[in-house]
Amino acid sequence: WCLLAENLLGEKKSQKESLVQQFKLAIEQDSYMRTHNSSSMDNGFLTRFLRAGSWDVDAALEVLRSYSGLGKEYTEYVSRAVPSKLDRVWSNHLNTMTEKRDKFGRRVYIFRLGQWDPDTVPVEEFYASAYVLLELVAREVKTQIAGVTVVNDVSGFGFKHLRVIGLQQIRCIAAFLTGSFPLWFNRVHIINHPRLFNILFNMIKPFLDDRVRENIVFHGNDLQSLHREVCTELLPKNLGGSGELDNYAAVAAAKKLDSYYQEHVKNALTGS
Repeated sequence: WCLLAENLLGEKKSQKESLVQQFKLAIEQDSYMRTHNSSSMDNGFLTRFLRAGSWDVDAALEVLRSYSGLGKEYTEYVSRAVPSKLDRVWSNHLNTMTEKRDKFGRRVYIFRLGQWDPDTVPVEEFYASAYVLLELVAREVKTQIAGVTVVNDVSGFGFKHLRVIGLQQIRCIAAFLTGSFPLWFNRVHIINHPRLFNILFNMIKPFLDDRVRENIVFHGNDLQSLHREVCTELLPKNLGGSGELDNYAAVAAAKKLDSYYQEHVKNALTGS
């Protein structure tokens, strides 16, 4: 993992302590971050953002600033990001974070956008559940290094989805993918997408940077091309794996940290 961190992020053990101290100083001198409570920003927390910025202090500060503003920018989603309050999402098995990693060492976030019923599960709760699962793995050193693979199963996507995804929801998706969250989204696989989904993607595309655009792969209905990057062992049976989409372990792990999320939401909404 140390070698992977160096190859992917330019992480060097000999420079880590110095860069953490430089980052602390940059935060103290930043007018925006001075309004936030830095007492909870221990070295592990700061290292998460330095990895997200490939150990560039200015880039890490930009990620931290954006992340710190998510609560006020997207209050309706962040305020609901408490695992124990999202059972409507979990019971519908709409998303999960795999227990095992893919061949690149990444966690795999699978979500079934087309199977989501906005009339049953509000968009705010669906987005909040994604926040919960991403926050869960952002705490892991290995995931900070290797990043996340996303698999979006769009089968069933229709006008009922399009009508509830407006500019704010689009901006929120783009913000997470392009640097407002301390994770590397190294690959985004779109599978089983109908033509209507192109409308949504064309709305999101202008908000994405070149790196993200280049890492989005459209597979159509070609499961074999998906399997070349994501092994079937990690996928539900409708994507060529076995069994139903299993979110039990991910949800259980998140619920064990329920008090952490409650405090995290409180701090995110108050800017402290």
